[in-house]
Amino acid sequence: MTVIAVDDEKGALYITASAIRRAEPNAELWEFLRPSDALAFAETHVVDVAFLDIKMPEMTGVELARRLKILNPKINIIFATAYSQYGLDAMKMHASGYLLKPLRVESVKRELEELRYGPPPLLGIRAVTFGQFDLLKDGVPIRFPRSKAKELLAYLIDRNGGGVNKKELYGILFEDRPYDSAGKDYMSKIIRSLTDALKAANVEEVLIRRHNYYAVDKSRFSCDLYEYYDGLPRAINAFHGEYMAQYGWGEFTLSELMGKIGWKA
Repeated sequence: MTVIAVDDEKGALYITASAIRRAEPNAELWEFLRPSDALAFAETHVVDVAFLDIKMPEMTGVELARRLKILNPKINIIFATAYSQYGLDAMKMHASGYLLKPLRVESVKRELEELRYGPPPLLGIRAVTFGQFDLLKDGVPIRFPRSKAKELLAYLIDRNGGGVNKKELYGILFEDRPYDSAGKDYMSKIIRSLTDALKAANVEEVLIRRHNYYAVDKSRFSCDLYEYYDGLPRAINAFHGEYMAQYGWGEFTLSELMGKIGWKA
């Protein structure tokens, strides 16, 4: 979970950040004294939760929240202020929470347990589909011993959470080759290779696997494709006319992406 805390007063920011760290030790916390610096950070990072002071000279917390929501409509906003009269402004922003300073650990923990949008993706797991496909953990590509296992995962991500059966997957991976007993056995090996690779990387929650049904759990990782569909500016700006470039079946989605906003080379 990536969290930002913004307050123009150093002492207040220290108290807020300390409460957040004690309430959620595993959170990736970034602190900002200037709202403009926090906004610049959010333009290049996926922020799950923002603790914002409301009364700041450069930009009010309400205005900052509005701009953050443009970048990421599903960001959780929690206002932290010493002025109770700003509660109405917080409600108008559909904030996840509203806390009075000084923040208490118990209050912060309660707000984090009741976020408006959640659960957050697995920490550091991101699918990159623009250009060559990769599944990254902390920025490093996960290794798949079988190239077809990686392609299988890529196709499931392309399906946008929709499920497929083993025969359909075989048809995508091997086109016109017959789905005979040998093909069924080989497909089982590929699926097993995929699950083993995800388990080795401790990201097996990405894959949904039931009886002859396979899909990805979109809530468990971030993905440039899904962010593009959601209209996030950073995802739209990251698209340069290439999608799943190593897989021929990706051309259909590529055409859709290029037509969605009238993209031109």
